[in-house]
Amino acid sequence: MMNKKFLASAAAATLVASAIVPAASAASFSDVTEDDSHKEAIDALTEMGIIKGYPDGTYKPYKTLKRSDVVKLLGRWLEEQGKEIPQDWDTVQRFKDLPVDFADEELVKYAALVKDHGVFLGSDNKLMHMNN
Repeated sequence: MMNKKFLASAAAATLVASAIVPAASAASFSDVTEDDSHKEAIDALTEMGIIKGYPDGTYKPYKTLKRSDVVKLLGRWLEEQGKEIPQDWDTVQRFKDLPVDFADEELVKYAALVKDHGVFLGSDNKLMHMNN
């Protein structure tokens, strides 16, 4: 089960969705300052590979998260905990509204992981990935 400290840090840091370029720490994000109250949580989650920032070097701490963002973050956290993406992620559809051939392959993989581990179940078996 996910520990409460992670959830508190994740919520407090208003985590951002997947991005392409990994960052070494919050200090490397141009929009996170040394006196930012969430810097420690951002650093910890960045070092774990759970948050990555954006290609332009920003973190976007005030971005509103979509359900797809949360699924990716939780999926990365599960991987960090030693869970593996199900081998059938690309053949067995987990959510009614997220086909296995969806363009965002990372989302499909992590949706399978979080669903199979009971971490994110959706609503009426729908992920509603575009909803906040």
